[in-house]
Amino acid sequence: LAAVTTAAEVADIRSEWEDRYGPVPNAAEALLAVGSLRAESNRLGLRDVQIVGNQARLGPIDLKFSEEMRLRRLSRDAIYKEEQQQVVVPLKRGSDPAVFLSAFLQQLVPPTD
Repeated sequence: LAAVTTAAEVADIRSEWEDRYGPVPNAAEALLAVGSLRAESNRLGLRDVQIVGNQARLGPIDLKFSEEMRLRRLSRDAIYKEEQQQVVVPLKRGSDPAVFLSAFLQQLVPPTD
């Protein structure tokens, strides 16, 4: 799980765990969520994902103009720091940061495959 690079690899691990052990417990779900975030980060070339307080800092990321507009629609409080190639996004209270950020990144820069 630590070496995943694609969402398909995470799905394969989930299937393997379910086949071997039955329903995936919450702790394992949390690990799979981190694996999904790792795969999303790999897809976008992100090398830095930091959670500081109630914000996430993601980079480096080079957003197109249309993606900057989408960022504003997804979260009016999100900030794109073009010079630093960084996105700062507030985290939703009560949500798992890994799950939230994976979904956020997929909406911000949808997969092409």
